[in-house]
Amino acid sequence: MGAKYYKDLFEIMDSHRKFKYEKLLLASMQDDIRKWTEIVKDDRVIYHSPIYGGSQFCIEVRSYFSFSYITHATPVVAGQNSELINENDTQTKEFKTAYQNLRSQIFTPEIYEIEKSIGNQHNRKDKLEQLNIEAYKNIIEDSYNDFIKEPSDAFARMIARTAYGFNKNHNLPYSEWLERFKDYPMVEEEIKRLDNYEE
Repeated sequence: MGAKYYKDLFEIMDSHRKFKYEKLLLASMQDDIRKWTEIVKDDRVIYHSPIYGGSQFCIEVRSYFSFSYITHATPVVAGQNSELINENDTQTKEFKTAYQNLRSQIFTPEIYEIEKSIGNQHNRKDKLEQLNIEAYKNIIEDSYNDFIKEPSDAFARMIARTAYGFNKNHNLPYSEWLERFKDYPMVEEEIKRLDNYEE
């Protein structure tokens, strides 16, 4: 074992041990992503996993490269409390995907607070929009149920006018209506005659 990056960070020579740590690190990034933290130190960023039985995974990012290691509260070997798991050129595709996901979601506390504030506003808007979409779908469903009881050209024109109103005032796409009435060409034809219909 030789020191690398730091005097107490040693490269794991046992391939089985390294493989096991990589799998555990990947599982942590995927399953405990919200428990990871970020620390910015000078020209580098260090991501820390939760502590597992006295051990903690770290991913350090320096300008154009990154490396991962695990630190132990109780060193496996005296003076060797950190072990290098992987570096840029040895990271698997699966690891890189999880790592990019981690980097996009974990921020320093001040960035997280800004994101949380903005996110809450957007989440509220998204929830309201989702509620509106559900309400519109109920209207489409009610129109469909009424139409199949007594299909007629006049009723098809009325549905097309309703679709026009929802498209103009609520940005509900015609595709929602066309999908539901796909077995009734007379409704489709009336909708396609509307002056603002676009395929």
